Amino acid sequence: MNTQETQIPFCGFYHSVYDNEIEYSIERDTEYHADEWSKDQGAVSEAVYSHIDVSDTHKAIAEAHVDEWCMMFEDATGIALKPRNIEMTSPKYYNFSTDRVFARVSETAIRSCYNLFAEGKGCPHSPFHILEKLIKENFTSCDGFSSHYSNQLADWLAKPLNEWDHNEVMTLLVATLVYCDIDPVDFNQDVEMSVIEWASGNGIIDVVDWDKVKTEVFAVVEEVA
Repeated sequence: MNTQETQIPFCGFYHSVYDNEIEYSIERDTEYHADEWSKDQGAVSEAVYSHIDVSDTHKAIAEAHVDEWCMMFEDATGIALKPRNIEMTSPKYYNFSTDRVFARVSETAIRSCYNLFAEGKGCPHSPFHILEKLIKENFTSCDGFSSHYSNQLADWLAKPLNEWDHNEVMTLLVATLVYCDIDPVDFNQDVEMSVIEWASGNGIIDVVDWDKVKTEVFAVVEEVA
């Protein structure tokens, strides 16, 4: 199968719904263990943050997000993206950006998305008006933002589809959702809720080594005694 890289819409792990769920899990389990061990919650909480490792959790959630997004995309559009080679990148600092996820998806699927607009079936406006609107919204330079892409639809269509990069393909995928009367914001929220339900139910959200926390908490008590 020939594939092409795309970015997948993703909220990342900085002040996001995924980050909030992880923090909530830590707070809930801290309260539970403090009660179970009959220890001060503040002392347990202080020990917890020395024994957190989010790397595996972030990786698992990122991969699950891509898989769920693509599965729900197929349900909504009938187009199977068949993602593979999923990767996540994280910024050194979160001032201006957050984590991003990428995957290679079927070139045939991308062509099918493009053809929806090229054929314009049931479309009362210019066949590419939805894509054109998203391009204008996301790639028009303004104060504080300098776009590295043209915001003109004609420039995008002049480029061979198999040469579109990850941002251009992602824009096409989102436009395809809109074409199918799917609100991208609601769609992404549904994906996130589904991933959270899966992660919570399978222990993926637990990022604390509670055995080490217990050892530290009880060691501190013995030292004080």
